[in-house]
Amino acid sequence: MNRTIRRAHPQEPARSRALAARPGRLTSAGLVLLTLSAVLLLLWAAAAQASVWVIPAMSRAYPETKAGSRQSIAIDAAGNISAGTFYSFKYEKKLPTSGVPFTIQGSVSGLSIGVWKPITVTISNPNSVTIFVSALTVAVSTNSGSGGCDLSNFELQQSNVSTSLTVAVPADVDNFPLPAGVNAPQLLLKNLPVNQDECKGKSFTLTYSGTATN
Repeated sequence: MNRTIRRAHPQEPARSRALAARPGRLTSAGLVLLTLSAVLLLLWAAAAQASVWVIPAMSRAYPETKAGSRQSIAIDAAGNISAGTFYSFKYEKKLPTSGVPFTIQGSVSGLSIGVWKPITVTISNPNSVTIFVSALTVAVSTNSGSGGCDLSNFELQQSNVSTSLTVAVPADVDNFPLPAGVNAPQLLLKNLPVNQDECKGKSFTLTYSGTATN
């Protein structure tokens, strides 16, 4: 009897089919997508904060926004936009706090011996803002038309303008009069126990000075 003898071959160990993961390669399209994602995240983060937009004169974000103005818009984290708040601004050159330029004019006529005569004073303000006159002084002096009438024949009484009683003079105005409650300076031709005919028809110079602030 013939027997067929089969030899058992040792079983081969199962091959691992698990493949090691290989690093993927990013295409140019993938890089663009990642870049756009990063930009959108940054924009979202910025939108969560309040923003102030300056509206250019030639490119207005809102029809009612005037050129040279600003609009504040608040944007919360949820993307809600508040109603716009509008405000305008204007630059003005400041005047000095003291020594503001202005002009004082005045005159007096019809002097009589022993009679006080008010000196009509007006103030001109060439500045673009209101000024406040806090001092006003008048001085009298002789000139070529005074002849032999010297200053001993005169007496001055100054205005009551002071730091506690100022005169508000509007901007860009000429010959603004002293308001009610403010006394004008006065000039007196004294009644002296001497002949004062030398003072008849003579002229004298009045000089004005003062201080103003704005």
